Amino acid sequence: MLHRTKTSAQPRSFLTIEESCRDANVSRTTWYELDKIGKAPRTIRIGRKRLVPIEEQARWRIQLLDDSGVLPPAGDEAPAAARLLVALAMDPKTPPEVRRQACVDIMKMAGIGAEVGS
Repeated sequence: MLHRTKTSAQPRSFLTIEESCRDANVSRTTWYELDKIGKAPRTIRIGRKRLVPIEEQARWRIQLLDDSGVLPPAGDEAPAAARLLVALAMDPKTPPEVRRQACVDIMKMAGIGAEVGS
């Protein structure tokens, strides 16, 4: 008799270091260099394995975009919500429907094409 195990369709909560590198398109060497200076995502240790929480990976991707100058500068003219929308719209790993809605919301905030997506 074969026993079947129930597989979960829930999204993963953690990435390995290798998966984190692949997700951000950086080498392991670069990841560890960034980790030494406190610029890599925070990790947790389970046994001997270091894992990156999904939320930390997302925060790190936004930070990489911010550090590269892609996001608008922080301050009164660019509230946190607008910066997050830009990050979502520009991140190729964001699902297409979320990217589209982020773009619509950015345009509405800017007063451009309020009728788009309505």
